[in-house]
Amino acid sequence: MPFWAIAPYKIVLFYRYVKVDIPEELKLAIEKKCSALCMVGRVLVAEEGINGTLAAPATAMQEFIAFMESDKRFECGKVDWKYSNCEATPTNAPFPNLSVRVKTSIISVGLPRHVETIASHIEYDPNTFGGLRGTGEHLSPTEFHHAVETSNIDNDPNVMLIDIRNKFEYDIGHFRNAKTVGTMTYADTWKQLDNIVGLEDIGAGKKVRRARARLERREKRARLDNEIDESSKKDSITEQNNVQTINSNECVSNATVAAADKTVFMYCTGGIRCEKASAYLKAKGVGKVYQLQGGIHRYLEEYGTQQNDAAAPSTNLPKLEQSADVSDKICTTSVKNDAKSLFIGKNYVFDCRTQAMGGCFDDKNTSSVTDIGLEDTSLSAHSESVKKSIHTTTIGSCVYCDGAQDTYNGHIACCVCRLPVLVCDSCVAGNIYREFHCETHVYLKDIYYAVLDVFTEDELLLQRENLDKMIHEKYLAKSNLMDNSTRKDRKRRKMLKNQIDKIDAVLEKRRAGHGPDANIMTPQVAYWIKYQKRTIVDEQKDDACVD
Repeated sequence: MPFWAIAPYKIVLFYRYVKVDIPEELKLAIEKKCSALCMVGRVLVAEEGINGTLAAPATAMQEFIAFMESDKRFECGKVDWKYSNCEATPTNAPFPNLSVRVKTSIISVGLPRHVETIASHIEYDPNTFGGLRGTGEHLSPTEFHHAVETSNIDNDPNVMLIDIRNKFEYDIGHFRNAKTVGTMTYADTWKQLDNIVGLEDIGAGKKVRRARARLERREKRARLDNEIDESSKKDSITEQNNVQTINSNECVSNATVAAADKTVFMYCTGGIRCEKASAYLKAKGVGKVYQLQGGIHRYLEEYGTQQNDAAAPSTNLPKLEQSADVSDKICTTSVKNDAKSLFIGKNYVFDCRTQAMGGCFDDKNTSSVTDIGLEDTSLSAHSESVKKSIHTTTIGSCVYCDGAQDTYNGHIACCVCRLPVLVCDSCVAGNIYREFHCETHVYLKDIYYAVLDVFTEDELLLQRENLDKMIHEKYLAKSNLMDNSTRKDRKRRKMLKNQIDKIDAVLEKRRAGHGPDANIMTPQVAYWIKYQKRTIVDEQKDDACVD
C-alpha cells in the first residue's frame, strides 16, 4: 500500500555529527530499512555524520526511529528528531522518491580554505547537542527568545542577529531585525558572514583595494608600452610593500580586536547550518556566538508566529477550512508560550509543503497524532498538532510586480538558476511562456529562456541580438576598465555566451529542416500547445498553405 494511503503521515528532520568509519555501510542499511517501510525523502551520509529529511506513515516512522536508535552512534537522546504532520496524495507527495547518498560532507562548506578554518576549531563530542565541540553556545527557544528580545540589536552595532539560510528562504519569513547572508547556496555563506560581522577593518580594506588598483594600472601600462624601467620597478615594489603592511598591521590586528567585542545570535531551519557557521565565527575570533537549538522548527513549536497587533477573527475559520490548499497547512506544534513571537512570516521547508506557517491559532481546530491511535511513545511525545493559519504577516513580494506574496509554487523555479521564485497569481497567469526569473536574474526576463522550441526564428534572432548587446555593453565594456571587472561579471558573460550558443544550435536545426523533437515535452511546451494553440509545426503548415 502506498504511504499516502495511510493518513496522516509524518515528516522528520534530523542531523548528527559523528565519526562514521564506513559511510557506504551505513548508507546501505538506511536505504534498505527506508525502502522496506515505503519511506521517501533525502538522506546524506558522510564520514562526519548524517543529515536527512524523510516522510512516512506515523507507525513506519516510529519503526525507523527505533532502528536508528539501536545504533550506538544515534542512540536515544543523541539525535534531535524534529517531526511535523502533513497530508499527502498521489499527486502531492512530499518527495518524489527515496535518495540515500554518500557525500564528502553532510552539508557543503565550499572552498578548501573555509573547510580548514572550520575544521581547525571543531572536534567530535558525543555529549554535545549536535555532536561537535567548538561551535557557538546552543540556546533553547525560550532562552534564545529572551536573549534576543533583551539585547540591544537595533542600536548596538556589536550585537547582531543573523539568518544563516539562503535569501529565498529569508524572503518569506525571518526573525525581526535579522540580517540575511543573502546567499543562493550555503557554500556562499562565509564571505557574507565576514562582511556582516565586520571581520575586516573597513578603512584598511579600502586602502588595500586602492593600493592594489594603482599597482595593477601601473603594471598594465608598463606591459602595454613595454617600458618597464628601474624606477617603475621600485615603485611597484614600494606599492606591494604598502599593501602587505596594510594587510598585516591594520586589517588583521584591528579585525581581531573588533571581533572579540562582537555578540552574534544566529539561526537556520533546523540547526545544522548554524553548527559550522558558528564554529567559523568562533575560529575568526568573535567573542560571543549563540545559535538557536533546533532552529526555527523548534522555535515555532514554542511560540508560533503570533501577530503583535489584532488577531484574525474566528468567524473566518469555516470559510478558510474549505478553501485552504495543502501548502497552507500548519506543520508546527501548539503554541506553548504566550509571549509574542519574534518570527514573522513563514518557515521555508524542503518538501512538498514549501512553507510551514505559524500564526494565530484556534485551538478548536486541531488534529493531534493521538487522535489516530498512536500509543504514548517517544514519537507521540514529540508529535505536533496540525492547525490552520488564520492570519500571518506577508513579508515577501512578487519579483515582477512587487505585490504582497509569501507562497512559493513548487512548480515555479528560475529558468536560469532553478531556485524558487516568488510570483503572484496574476503574474503567473500573465506569463504566456511559463518561464520565470528570480530576483537575481529578473534582468533577463525578456531575453533568456530555457525552452527555445516554442519561439519562431525571428524571436530567437531577437533574443540572440539582445544577449549579444548585453554582453558587449554591460560586461565587455566594463572589463575594459581595468579594475572594475569582477569574477561574477565573467561568470555572467560566460552564461550569456552559452545561451547564444544554444540559440544558434536551435536555429541551425530549423534551417536544416528539423523541427522540435515531439518526444521532448516540457511543461512549458505542453502549456504552449494546450493554451496558446501555437507550435512550430503548426506555423510551418500555415506557411505551406500560403499562396
